[in-house]
Amino acid sequence: ADNLPVAPFGESNNLHNGEKLILAGQSIANNKPIFALRAIQEKNKDFNKKGLEFLFSDENNNVFILDNVINQQFVGGPAIDFNGTVVGLVNSIKNINGEVSFVIPFENVKRSISDAFSEKKQQNNIFGVYYLNINKKLKALNKLSVNQGALVYSPSGKSGLAVVANSVGRVAGLRVNDIITHINEIKIDDENTLSEVLITQNLDKEVKIKIIRNETEMELISKNK
Repeated sequence: ADNLPVAPFGESNNLHNGEKLILAGQSIANNKPIFALRAIQEKNKDFNKKGLEFLFSDENNNVFILDNVINQQFVGGPAIDFNGTVVGLVNSIKNINGEVSFVIPFENVKRSISDAFSEKKQQNNIFGVYYLNINKKLKALNKLSVNQGALVYSPSGKSGLAVVANSVGRVAGLRVNDIITHINEIKIDDENTLSEVLITQNLDKEVKIKIIRNETEMELISKNK
């Protein structure tokens, strides 16, 4: 068919807590469009699909948590702001904390589409690190020297389970309990988490990683394999 209407895409980076979104889905009973109104409860940069406390560097950890759960008829559908633009895709999962409904920001969707067609994605070149975003609470509990960055983490305390074999992180020599402070001179902080910074970097090239290990600042380099 020709001249079909196309939904305009908005800027998901401009969304804020409390903003209302229209969710569009499809009725299972009669295949007709259905709609629901939900509000953004919080912008969460530490989202783990399983509900665990630690994150993986090569997954999307940035989502908008909705104020109420949705039914499966909305999963995969668009979230639309009051300007009529699509700002993300709707999803809902069950984890150890119960059912959680959220919106995947459109900016992340664009990156995923781009990666799917790029050589980088085909080569499966990943950073490969499990980590915790450092904040004041984590700093106090673990007696860390900084209150920002990414703490390389494994529940078992073993490096082999914190850093994936043959990954960029493993080639660079990252270990459990290392604190990653910079990637290619970009500082890791509340606004630029490790996962968000890595999305913007070409891991096929040389990657410089500044870390703190045993209270000593170091720079590790992972060269293209």
